[in-house]
Amino acid sequence: MGRALRVFCVLVLFVLVSLHTASLALADAPWGMPQAIDGTSDHARAPDIAMSGSDVVAIWVQSTGTTNGTYSIQSNRSTDGGETWEGRTLVSGDPLYWCEKAKVAMSGSKVVAVWHEKVDSNTTYIRSSYSTDKGETWSSPANLNDSGTGQLDAPQVVLEEDTAVVAWLEVDSPHKGVVVNRSEDGGASWEGTENIDFDYGVVTQHMADEPRAVIDGQDVVIAWKTMVSDGGTTYHRVYANSSSDGGETWGGAQVLSTADESYELELAMSGSNVLAIWRDSAGNSRVYCNRSTDSGATWEGAGTLDNGALGSKDYPGIAVSGTTAVAVWIQYTGSASIPWGNCSDDGGATWEGPQVLNTGDTMWADEPQVAVSGSTAVAACPRTDASGYSREYASYSTDGGTTWSAFELIQDDENSLGMSTRMDADGTRAVVVWQRFDWTNPDDICTNYFDGPASIDVELQTGWNMVSVPVTAADMSTSAVFGTADAVYWWNPETKSYTIPATIDPKKGYWVAVSGDQTITVTGQLVETWEDNLSTGWNMIGSVSGDAVAVGDLEDVPADTLEDGALYTWNPAGKCYSVATHVEQGKAYWAACTEACNLHMGPPPT
Repeated sequence: MGRALRVFCVLVLFVLVSLHTASLALADAPWGMPQAIDGTSDHARAPDIAMSGSDVVAIWVQSTGTTNGTYSIQSNRSTDGGETWEGRTLVSGDPLYWCEKAKVAMSGSKVVAVWHEKVDSNTTYIRSSYSTDKGETWSSPANLNDSGTGQLDAPQVVLEEDTAVVAWLEVDSPHKGVVVNRSEDGGASWEGTENIDFDYGVVTQHMADEPRAVIDGQDVVIAWKTMVSDGGTTYHRVYANSSSDGGETWGGAQVLSTADESYELELAMSGSNVLAIWRDSAGNSRVYCNRSTDSGATWEGAGTLDNGALGSKDYPGIAVSGTTAVAVWIQYTGSASIPWGNCSDDGGATWEGPQVLNTGDTMWADEPQVAVSGSTAVAACPRTDASGYSREYASYSTDGGTTWSAFELIQDDENSLGMSTRMDADGTRAVVVWQRFDWTNPDDICTNYFDGPASIDVELQTGWNMVSVPVTAADMSTSAVFGTADAVYWWNPETKSYTIPATIDPKKGYWVAVSGDQTITVTGQLVETWEDNLSTGWNMIGSVSGDAVAVGDLEDVPADTLEDGALYTWNPAGKCYSVATHVEQGKAYWAACTEACNLHMGPPPT
């Protein structure tokens, strides 16, 4: 090996080629297998979901199967980003009443669930339960409203560390306003209710609806839509109120919309940046957005996100992560309802322009949901496909919503419907949950997860580098991966010679020459384990993503065909080889085999 490499290093002198930058296309959508998580033959519906790192909690409303027609709140949790689920857990406690409209929020290991509970025709509560172990166990439910009388509706919950804030609608005839309660200990105790609604003045009636809540640190924003009747005039507008101390005190509520037919409000927040989106039905339907850069203290003014085409626009959704903001909605063409979107790379200050998410789409879609983490966005919604059933589909973007993949079916069961889609995302994962309905069987709660593209940096120093790329991108051509390199070579163990590779294989190692220090970033699916057939003699092998793998943990079949102490890596700074004790991400290695074998690379079995 040593003589051959010395000859190689002496002979490979070449003219430097001009440098260029590669553009990586979208990776294939890595969806898991859909699965039902309610674990019962009783009807389940109206799910919600929250995510923190790889921990996920889903909750839903479920029939108790009793003759009195009561419903409970149930949950299930996943600690591996939605791949596996542990089992159903009762949240609402005993005795069983009519529970509905459950919502959940999560921060680290803490979880808070809220719901509307009707004890009898005259007694209703907003109830909550909390968990300190990522949804494995739940506390006894607590009442959040002051009494069991009155009409209550539409609870919302947000959670940041120990601060939880819940908002709901409460009737004070003939009006309906927005009420909040807060907790400083993760939902273990609650301080008391406060009305944070707008001062509409002396009007015939005001009826709040569609409350939405967001939180970042101690900054909380609550927004809602209100129908106001003032004599013979009726209008529907969007309002918001904010708190900078975790909901302890609130500023004055403000009006966000100027048009009089505003509906279907959604809200998103990242840092101090808050985005509110809704649709207006006055005349030609439009999608509006308003933005605050100071956590809801002031608002910039509403602007439109759609293209102004004739036809209804419905179900707008919004998500923001850092400076990446993505909006989605349904736009009717007369023959189909198509998911549209718009995106911003400056937190909603400016928008790129409306676009169809799926070019040539002719399906009927409904109520899209969107989640954003970093520059990865996922949109999911039911779409009526060729089967005649409205099933769950999803699309994704790795460039902040500028380009989107084709919609992919993520619900595999036939002759059933998908509805009530909800979604959350963290890191490279997004988890979608929905209600499955098939007429002949009780409704189930189903879920699927998206393992989004990740990036790996390969460090290159001036001169020759011996590296690997433990990630699979959509375009693994050498020019796409190492487009800024001066030369790339691979050792062919069969012919015992170097070749210029057309594509980059994560299992292989490569010589890469550059004329200056640089970092190559490759975005795609991380390669955490692989198997490859090695030849007798010397092979250039690659690495896996994540933690280094000890040489002693490598598995070769037949056993002991990989020579002990014969794994070498190249030090580009010292321009020398060293014996490897571990296989590190992004590096490549010479491996000597006494005969052909199969090598498994990855962490040892646990």
